[in-house]
Amino acid sequence: MNDTYCIYLNEMIEFKDSNLEHIFPLSLGGCNEFVIRVDINKNSILGSQIDGKMSNDFLISGIRRHKDLRGHSGEIPKTVLKKSKLTTTNRPIQLVFEGKKSHFFDPIDKRVLTEKESIGQSINSTFKMDMNLRLQFVAKVLLASGYFIYKETFIKYADHESLRRFMNLNITETKESISRLSLKVIDIFHEIPEESKGLTGIFKNLCKVIDGSCVMFLLSTENIIGSVGIAGEYMGTINFKADTKMFPNDNGFRLGHVIGIQDNQLRRNSFYDMTAKLHELMKKNK
Repeated sequence: MNDTYCIYLNEMIEFKDSNLEHIFPLSLGGCNEFVIRVDINKNSILGSQIDGKMSNDFLISGIRRHKDLRGHSGEIPKTVLKKSKLTTTNRPIQLVFEGKKSHFFDPIDKRVLTEKESIGQSINSTFKMDMNLRLQFVAKVLLASGYFIYKETFIKYADHESLRRFMNLNITETKESISRLSLKVIDIFHEIPEESKGLTGIFKNLCKVIDGSCVMFLLSTENIIGSVGIAGEYMGTINFKADTKMFPNDNGFRLGHVIGIQDNQLRRNSFYDMTAKLHELMKKNK
């Protein structure tokens, strides 16, 4: 086998120029079963610009610590607030949350503050958040998992080019160029349209029921509505064009398909069966 297809480039590439891509990185709840082959260089760029930034995002890192999601290194997940100061002395420090513990770190003296130095102290901290990063990650996961699930059907009959361009925001695309894409996007940082609130609620509840990282594809008349969750927390939804009558829509693919990762194991089900399970759980909890 000399060639392989890369969904990130939409090109055939030489096999020697490819490597395995974890569709969800291990640090974001992935597993070794949920992988595809992609271009090495593109994988490195996306790993740095999207996956790495997601893992270190302030809110996401909190989820990682709570669920103890560790990457290839096996290190305990941590959150570091680098731009912090002690309120009383204006002394620059870093607030470090590591696992379930926390401490103050002095970046000038390169040491952890003693309990005597830190007890009773209050701090001021600032941090930045990329408001589009989650949706870039959602686009990336939908692109890779769409190919993982549907293979050639996804390439032939879904608008994967729009997902690819959104994924490449600030890499090869600009906000102006993606504004013209025929995508509808939803996440916690953007106002949810009234007509989408019910379906978004279903996606959020499915994420909680799966209680692991997951990707969901719902087949609509002329669209696929794809949603992504990390460790039981909803990340976002992208609605993209597709000739859905060409997609399988029975048995394990009825109404769409859901992949969840629980205890490092890949689990697959139809969207129909997952919503039926959700309905039964909601009835029991009434």
